[in-house]
Amino acid sequence: MPHMTEDELKQMVEAGKIAGFTLDTTEFHHAGYNFQSKILKALGQFTDTNVTLLFSEVVLNEVHAHICDGMKAKSEQLRGALRQAGKAAAITLDPVKTMLDAGIPANASARATELVDAFLAEIGAVRLPVDDGPTVRQIHDLYFGSHPPFSAKADKKSEFPDAIALLSLQHS
Repeated sequence: MPHMTEDELKQMVEAGKIAGFTLDTTEFHHAGYNFQSKILKALGQFTDTNVTLLFSEVVLNEVHAHICDGMKAKSEQLRGALRQAGKAAAITLDPVKTMLDAGIPANASARATELVDAFLAEIGAVRLPVDDGPTVRQIHDLYFGSHPPFSAKADKKSEFPDAIALLSLQHS
């Protein structure tokens, strides 16, 4: 799609020329995977409209993984800090219990699932499963033909999630 101003996009939506859109994982990254960020919350404006928000299962799984990894890393840092604080204060401190008491979830994956599902429900988005999407043949032909989203560069293996997401959107 060509680059458009915000006003041009609004006009196209109002004219019914744009009936849906999606975001790539990069947009979630720019928002810090924070579903309360201004840009992600703004997607709620399309709830109960003729504009459909579509998210490939691939993108949602990547977002889930990033949220989960972030929670795990921060939790490990906090556990270490709590252990050190307990040693410094010469007190018996159970970091796991302290974290649970503070409301920090023990299961990062389950919490990430809750966050993603709540976000989709809040903005009224549709999850596109990969089951009904691209075939291995289509991905193969794009990959070896260096067609978008695959480039001609030698290291293009990281583009597979983009290819699956793109093809699942095209099949919806």
